[in-house]
Amino acid sequence: MKAKQSGLTVNQHRQVSRHQSRRVTNQTVMEIKDQIIRARAYLGFLPPSSNSHLVKELRLGIREMERAVGEATKGSDLSRSALQKMRHMGASLSKASRAFPDCAAMASKLRAMNHNAEEQVRSQQHEVTHLVHLAARTTPKGLHCLSMQLTADYFALRPEDRRLPNENKIHDPKLYHYAVFSDNILACGVVVNSTMSNSKEQEKLVFHIVTNSLNFPAISMWFILNPPGKAAIHIQNIDNFEWLSKYNTFKKQSSNDPRYTSELNYLRFYLPDIFPTLNKILLFDHDVVVQQDLSTLWNINMNGKVIAGVGTCQEGETSFRRMDMLINFSDPYIAERFDVNACTWAFGMNLFDLQQWRRHNLTGVYHKYLQRGSKKPLFNAGSLPLGWLTFYNKIMVLDRRWHILGLGYDSGIDKNKIEQAAVVHYDGIRKPWMDIGLGRYKSYWSNFMKTMASIITSTPTSSVLRTGLVQKQPLGVSFQNIVGLPAMTKVGRVRCSIEGKPDVQESRSNLGMGASLIAAISAATLSSPAAMALVDERLSTEGTGLPFGLSNNLLGWILFGVFGFIWALYFVYASSLDEDEDSGLSL
Repeated sequence: MKAKQSGLTVNQHRQVSRHQSRRVTNQTVMEIKDQIIRARAYLGFLPPSSNSHLVKELRLGIREMERAVGEATKGSDLSRSALQKMRHMGASLSKASRAFPDCAAMASKLRAMNHNAEEQVRSQQHEVTHLVHLAARTTPKGLHCLSMQLTADYFALRPEDRRLPNENKIHDPKLYHYAVFSDNILACGVVVNSTMSNSKEQEKLVFHIVTNSLNFPAISMWFILNPPGKAAIHIQNIDNFEWLSKYNTFKKQSSNDPRYTSELNYLRFYLPDIFPTLNKILLFDHDVVVQQDLSTLWNINMNGKVIAGVGTCQEGETSFRRMDMLINFSDPYIAERFDVNACTWAFGMNLFDLQQWRRHNLTGVYHKYLQRGSKKPLFNAGSLPLGWLTFYNKIMVLDRRWHILGLGYDSGIDKNKIEQAAVVHYDGIRKPWMDIGLGRYKSYWSNFMKTMASIITSTPTSSVLRTGLVQKQPLGVSFQNIVGLPAMTKVGRVRCSIEGKPDVQESRSNLGMGASLIAAISAATLSSPAAMALVDERLSTEGTGLPFGLSNNLLGWILFGVFGFIWALYFVYASSLDEDEDSGLSL
């Protein structure tokens, strides 16, 4: 028993010794780093051209100390030589302190250096922020190219072949109706595909997509190529909503951000007008991914509320919002009618009771606040503060597991929370289809994108579309620069810069064509009567200085052949330029 206790005591003593050794090592490493900082500060006071013994000593000491710190941070203890170098550096710093006795001047210069460094950091931060926001407002080239190709294919179809399947379901109020307002083809595709993939009753699903006239053909063609199985899909053009012109109250924003200026973003306040035959509808933002079956959401009792959504009033969360963050409570009209501490909520996934909406005439309420906000600043840009005002006290707060926010700006979301959520939302500017998207979250989105793309790339157009479509080459729609898929094939004259360059065989083929062209030109020229006549008209080379008895005529043929060869090479080179690198279009 005593032996065991003695053994435990020895082990404990060793552990304590190791801990103290680690602590001493860490403290010594911090002292070394402090010496390096002080040495660099002293070097900053010296003229750049100074090459004194003290300068050399300090620079050598900095290099040796950095090497010692690098070895110590790898887990090994500091060597004796490192401790000796540390003492030598201390002596060098003492010399430097005697060389610069004016502490006030040194402190002033250090403050100036620190101020300059902070200014540079702020400038870089502003530049990074500007570039990130600029990238967020820019359409990726691959997505733009995809839209062009799908638009061209759509208008190549006969009108009867542009119809989508299961159109008889789109007005049935007994089914589960989902709406997306977007001009992004890929985003719409992922929302539909992820909802379908996780649904237990696909035959009850109806998807309503509203877009603008520019993107209507491309989005329609996408879903012609990707029919939603047993579900129904209905695509509408906002420019066909004649009733919308009577309102003419879309908020004019000074921002250049399309999130605040797009009319599609404010269509959410006209749901009863867009879907007059429906009683309920679930509205998605286009930057969400559905991960679970949502059928139970349709059976919840909303207790007379108009909208259901997750709250954002939990302090400590990155999604936390207060009413006064986006709404001006210094205005008496706002302060009298709203509670600044009321629980806020988020758009992105919201279930709407359209019957209650019509009963309370909430579209009229929206217009009232919109008009007041146009006269004086009552709220920030965007549709969210208008939503808080319009649906005030008419929100049913859902459990946070239904809808998790922040995948477009917060890199620290718990992975378990993401995987347990029914819907994940890439709100923010770092969208998953962009290069600036947060890499650790992209897979939740790209998995559904790759599923759709694998269907397209493996299926020719003629087998996807119904009988009667225009016959053409198989369509391989893919977007390597967006989601890491194969390169897009060429259809007609629409070709994108993300296409692969011609391979070696194609280059050899072009060169072979050029060689054949040269041979054909030579044969045609030599076989012509005019050429043979020139050959017969032989002139003497006397006085011309031409060697080997060459004739002027033969020299002309040599020059003709050289220029012909150059012209043929230029022809081959020009024929290989299929696209303009800047625009991504064929020349």
